[in-house]
Amino acid sequence: MKHTRRDHIRISKAILGYSHPELHAFMDALARKYGWGHRLLRHDLKFCRLMGAVSDKLEDEAFLHILVDYGWILPGEVEL
Repeated sequence: MKHTRRDHIRISKAILGYSHPELHAFMDALARKYGWGHRLLRHDLKFCRLMGAVSDKLEDEAFLHILVDYGWILPGEVEL
């Protein structure tokens, strides 16, 4: 399922209580160039830990972004 940046922002706010739109923009910046394959870059635990070196909130939000992209959490399952 295709998710928009807006979906990621809304889900982050609903689950975590905050959102960093620039994080979602950075994670998905390569989507136009690589399509689904963009998830091979910046969509792993190594990236989450890198974000965690900056902020625990960014680490949590990056992990949530990955869960949504891989369908473990669906936008319709989250009360927005």
